[in-house]
Amino acid sequence: MTRPYDLIVFVDEMFPIDENDEKRCPSEKYQWWIYHFLKGEVSVTSALYRIPVLDIAGSTEKRVELIMKKLASLDARKQVQCQ
Repeated sequence: MTRPYDLIVFVDEMFPIDENDEKRCPSEKYQWWIYHFLKGEVSVTSALYRIPVLDIAGSTEKRVELIMKKLASLDARKQVQCQ
């Protein structure tokens, strides 16, 4: 079985939805259901394909910093494996 991804990034926090947003349901109960559903799907996919998961939270800058560090470490490992 091939691994479809090198990393799954999961933003591990909820964001308020504008009640005037006509595309998303503003119900907090529904949002929590979606959040937990996606969290479960990430867990299953990660286990099935042995894909590492990076759970991130915090400011946009902090999230980007954590993702970039993780991607750099994955890239460094790939370069070592190819040599």
